This record gives sequence, C-alpha cells and structure tokens, in this order.
Amino acid sequence: MQRAPIAGQRTTGYRERPHPDLACRAEISPGSVVNLAPRPRVRSRSGPHAQGPRQAINKEVIDEVLAGQRPVRDGFLYGTAAWWCCCALLFALALVVALPGIDRIPLDSHEIFVAQTTREMSARGDWLVPYFNGMPRLNKPPMNYWLTGLVAAGAGSLPEVAPAHARLVSVGAGLGLLALTLWLGARLYDRATALIAALVLVSSAGFFSFTHDARPDLLYAFFTSALLAAGIAALRGIDDAPPGRAAVYAMWASFALATLTKGPHMPALALLGLIVNAALTTRRPRAVWHALRPLHGCVIVALPTLAWWGWLR
Repeated sequence: MQRAPIAGQRTTGYRERPHPDLACRAEISPGSVVNLAPRPRVRSRSGPHAQGPRQAINKEVIDEVLAGQRPVRDGFLYGTAAWWCCCALLFALALVVALPGIDRIPLDSHEIFVAQTTREMSARGDWLVPYFNGMPRLNKPPMNYWLTGLVAAGAGSLPEVAPAHARLVSVGAGLGLLALTLWLGARLYDRATALIAALVLVSSAGFFSFTHDARPDLLYAFFTSALLAAGIAALRGIDDAPPGRAAVYAMWASFALATLTKGPHMPALALLGLIVNAALTTRRPRAVWHALRPLHGCVIVALPTLAWWGWLR
C-alpha cells in the first residue's frame, strides 16, 4: 500500500481510499447546519490520481446527527431569502383569505354584541364597564371591546363601529396565530414542517370563518398560543441553562391578556400542560417550578385582571 502523498507533492499512482459509499463528508456551516453526503472518488486533471488532503470530519457533530440530537438539514428552505419569501407568501395568502367581505357581510346576532357594546362604551365615556342596551354586560371581559374601539378610533369613526372595525381584531389575531405557528414549527421541528402547518392553518375553513367573525374566539386562541410559545421558549433546554426572564414574563403576560379576553380556563390548561411536560422530560423537575417564577407570574396576572374585577365590585 502506498503512502499518502505530502500536500503539493505529485503522485505516480493511485492512493488507496475507502469505498465511496462508506466515506462521508461533513460540511459545517453557521447555525450548526449539517450536511452529510457520500464522498466521491476524485481524480486529478493529469490522470487518475487522488488530489488534496482528506477533509477532516467533526466527530462530535456527526455523533449528534446520528444520535438524532442534531437534524440533518438540506434544501433551499434553509437559505434565509427562501425562508422569508415563503413566509411572506403565506401572510399574503392569509390576507387574501381573511380580508375580502369583512365590511360587506352583515353582523350576526353574536357579533352585534361586540359592535354595540363598543359603541355604547364610547358614547358613555366608560371603557371599564361594558354596556349593552343601557345595561351592564359582564358575560365577557373587555379586551375585545377595547381593541375594537382602538381600531374604530384609528379609523376616526367613534362612537360608530362598522362591521370591518369589529372584525379587524380577529384578522390581526389570525395573522398573529400564523406567525406563532411558523415560529413553533421551526423551533420544535424544522422549517418545512413549519410551512406545512402554517399552510394547513390559513387554508382551513376555520381560519376563514373566525377571521370574518367579531367574537373574541380567535383573539383568545392567539393569546393562549402566545402563552405556549413563550413557555416553550422559556423551558426548552432548561437542563443546560436557566431560562431568560423575558420569555417567562411574556408567558405570564399572555396568560393575563387571555384572561381579559375570555377567561382563565384555557390559559390555565395550557400552562398546566407545559408544566407537566417539562417536569416529565427534564432531568431536574424541581427546576421547572423555579424557572417559571410563579410569584412574579401571579403579580403579572393579578395586576390587570383583579384590578378590573375589583373595579366592577
């Protein structure tokens, strides 16, 4: 067997190398994107001589890939321009689905509560207590009325509230839900999965129906999903590093906003699921409770919600 030639030295024969199907090449790019491919047999221009030194393989990265700890990524989606282009197309599709008809479709019996309550709150100058036909209406918290009034005020039509003003809140919530779907899909799986999930969302009948509805359901779904996204960002990788405060506080703020939209039941269930999942998957279950900063969270949730309920009493 011949000795491997020194770099730059001409060779006079073949250099023995492993079978092309067994040799691997590792290309490490920024962001820990790994591409594994068979290493082909290389011949020089002057003859069938091997050229160049063997490219070193990062053994640690390869072991992570083979163990499933680091995904093997390949394809145009992992280019920055292609990813943002696909996201922009999805948002354009969402607007095409959500916007047409929001100003022409008449309000149904449930949507009228939102528009009329916002109109009466503006006329009375009382944005804390919802009123409908001159009577307090406490069936729902006021977040949806506040946002509807903000949209109408931006359009300069208050105290009048048009159907489009009442429904634009749901359109904005739908776009926010799309953004969270893309972020969660890319964070938990990969970009291709994120795009497929987002496409399923914007092409569903429910997306069309709820973005054309002034009721607070889609806004409630958005705040609850924001709680999940912030909780996942805070608790993911808790075994390696403590979570950032921003993600934890964003999670509790989303809990408070969801409560002011339609009540605490869904955000409470989502938070419970996060805690149980993190406790079962981490090596330090007690660290989950400390990472969530429950005392700080109670203050963040209690300040807006109990203040509003206390005002009503």
